[in-house]
Amino acid sequence: MIPIILQCYNRLSYTMQTISSIKNNILYPNKIIVVDNFSTDGTREYLQFCKEKGIIDYLILNNKNEGIAIPKNQALEVVKELAKTEDIRYVMISDNDIIMPFVRDSQGKCCLSHIVEMMNNHPEVGMCGVDLDRQNAPDNQAWWWKLRQHPATNPEFTEI
Repeated sequence: MIPIILQCYNRLSYTMQTISSIKNNILYPNKIIVVDNFSTDGTREYLQFCKEKGIIDYLILNNKNEGIAIPKNQALEVVKELAKTEDIRYVMISDNDIIMPFVRDSQGKCCLSHIVEMMNNHPEVGMCGVDLDRQNAPDNQAWWWKLRQHPATNPEFTEI
């Protein structure tokens, strides 16, 4: 299981698309943890609806905009609690304007499945990101992103 952390501040339309894309396009077992940074455009109300309907698993509503780091740390505290009872090897951190692609490879795997597989096969990698720019996708890939690896012992990014 992979916790998926979403940090939100306004952008209701993007937030709706992001959550929908996770629910519909990520096949890997996950828990969605959302931290709202005091949105004022209806995003908070939408997130409360999602929590009530079981669409998202955890919701933290801040009473002021806490910036970037504090909300991520708040979500990571939830992850630490989950790790007491769940087998958590990785955490996905995203924002409310990242739409997960609806793409499957020939085996039906989604993007998160590929990332987990790559991380499992490369223990020297400490961090992985996804390049969502279609122009950067190699022609021989069925899915249009490429994985980037961040070696745990080397701060330089390398491409695979």
